[in-house]
Amino acid sequence: MKKNSIFSLTFLIFSSISYAQVGIQTAYPKGTFHVDGNKDNPKDGTTVVSPAQQANDFIVQSTTGNVGIGTNQPQTKLVVNDGTSNQAILIKDGNQGEGKYLMSDANGLATWKIPNSFKSAIAWKYDGTNIKVSNNIPLSTTGNNIGYYEPKGSSYSNLTLTGLTKGKWIVSMGIRLKTQVELANAFWIHAKLSSSNTGVTSNGFTNLGPAGNATGYAGVVFGDGSVDGRGFLSGTSIIEVTSTNPINIFLFLENIAQWDFETQSPENYFYAIPIN
Repeated sequence: MKKNSIFSLTFLIFSSISYAQVGIQTAYPKGTFHVDGNKDNPKDGTTVVSPAQQANDFIVQSTTGNVGIGTNQPQTKLVVNDGTSNQAILIKDGNQGEGKYLMSDANGLATWKIPNSFKSAIAWKYDGTNIKVSNNIPLSTTGNNIGYYEPKGSSYSNLTLTGLTKGKWIVSMGIRLKTQVELANAFWIHAKLSSSNTGVTSNGFTNLGPAGNATGYAGVVFGDGSVDGRGFLSGTSIIEVTSTNPINIFLFLENIAQWDFETQSPENYFYAIPIN
């Protein structure tokens, strides 16, 4: 045989293989690559492959390159059809767990996570032991109805939220204050969130309020001329926990004016609700 004839035959065989459909356990593949796992597809090229027969097939379509598992007609790049109510896909990456969702990052890389809003709310609970926090800075009046006091730091209120995980949280608080002495004036007082119970700091979280980590809560305590003037300090803010480990959030009260706070007051509340 002449060299040119051999070359032509080789090229013809190579071309035929290149454009052939490959079938494993089926003589009539329905795509570029077709595996009949149970070897139960029709033994002719005209009978329609039933859904039950497709259930154990794997196919790569000839024109689109779509991949089908359990179906011979995948309409997208990957279609998995289990054909029953059983779970069709199992993905393990070490983060899998009950109640988790497959969530992607900005680049489309996915892992199993629990959406932040699906987590449980966290609340401070009074344990039955009353703790009294007091501050005593004498009044320096400006002559207005609101007294003026120079803040002298902050005191830990003994209200704590335990175990806030990474993500955004709505943090709400409300506490009852009363005056220590007879005051004719009202006064402002502020509260701040902290990641430490020894001072105001924001390690592991960011306050998303308009003033950033300087955002706080504020209220008025009214002096009514008695030792027992009342006020209610309340507010809501949104924070984002950035720490990969759970953190605790502590509530601090501004050391300003003359007030008492008791943890046993039934009006007190301090809680966090997760959001996305």
